[in-house]
Amino acid sequence: MRKASRFEELDDFSNLLLLIFKKVRQLMKLPYGYVLIDGEITVQEEKADVVRSIFGAYLAGASLGKIVDLLAQREIVSPTGKAKWTRAAVDKLLANKKYIPVVGIEVYMDAQFERARRCNIDYEKAGHSRKTIRYQTPPFVA
Repeated sequence: MRKASRFEELDDFSNLLLLIFKKVRQLMKLPYGYVLIDGEITVQEEKADVVRSIFGAYLAGASLGKIVDLLAQREIVSPTGKAKWTRAAVDKLLANKKYIPVVGIEVYMDAQFERARRCNIDYEKAGHSRKTIRYQTPPFVA
């Protein structure tokens, strides 16, 4: 068996690192609106506008379902590549701290307070029962 030279070992090691990097990148999903360019995570402006519109519609009173409908009307593909978003995907986006650089801290925090206000689970009670008064979504006009 022939012993590998230092250059062959380095080349094998480089290929191994490249393979590991590709696998990690596949496993590490970037949030909607972010892209990896030349090893740097940057905001993709077109999708960042979608994120801003989601936050804006939510703070204007739109329900998660209404936001899903608005995204479908605008034919905006979901983060998973499907034609229609889910309410869970919109809610997850609204809760994700990684969108602070996109929407700003004030808008993000306003959305968190609004999410807490609309939540129908009473976390102050033992066992986390449902609130007696349900949140009613006001009429929303896009």
